[in-house]
Amino acid sequence: MKTVKKAFDIIKLLSEEPETFHSSGSIADALNMKKPTCSLLLKALAKLGAVEQLSVRGGYRLGYLPYYLTRKGPFRKYLTGPAHPFLVQFAEKTGETIMLSSFYHNKRVILDCVEGSFSVQIKIKDLFLEDFYRTASGRVLISFLSPEDRKSFISNYGLPSKEEWKESSTYEGLEKSIGSICKKGEEISRVMEKAYFQAAVPVLDRDGKCVAALAVPVPSFRFRGAQKKKIMTELRSTAWKISAALSQTVQS
Repeated sequence: MKTVKKAFDIIKLLSEEPETFHSSGSIADALNMKKPTCSLLLKALAKLGAVEQLSVRGGYRLGYLPYYLTRKGPFRKYLTGPAHPFLVQFAEKTGETIMLSSFYHNKRVILDCVEGSFSVQIKIKDLFLEDFYRTASGRVLISFLSPEDRKSFISNYGLPSKEEWKESSTYEGLEKSIGSICKKGEEISRVMEKAYFQAAVPVLDRDGKCVAALAVPVPSFRFRGAQKKKIMTELRSTAWKISAALSQTVQS
């Protein structure tokens, strides 16, 4: 299992700049991996077509296999297809990065992300995230679960710690916070020792079920005044537009 994860980490890293060749050493350093191990995995992945090697002693980049595997379109394209144009519009209007995330096997997975134009942006590199309680998007996704699904989630992960979500570290506190989020239809959290804020809202399908969370991570120094107001207004508007588009599509 560890070997599979390491191989997957290599593919994820190379996918960030799929056309750029990287040396085996730089890949190992970026992943904090032993260089002999990284070298062996790269050679195995090259044979499978998952990565491409420039020459015998050259660097590596993403191979043809990942492209082939996604030839039928993106994951949950019934959701990402209608949503993507609106994410682009949001990023252009506000200059901020915006992410679309959802639950997948009790993990929060980022389905799409459009980066903003400001020089300082918060970058989320992990594909699967388990920071449900710390982030606004995780809290929104949990809050809009059905009571049965939420009970199952809590039985698996437990209650949030005081460090993760201070006012929600008890059953009573969590239910109160969930009620507030559902009533407001949004959540704002301060993350990474207050280095940045994350604002999030739910995306609803035609039946009114929350199928994703729309979130904007913003450096603390920029989440204030007119920019904060603009972000929240556009975020709510974007979620509404995506929900309206989803109401006209059929899940496949």
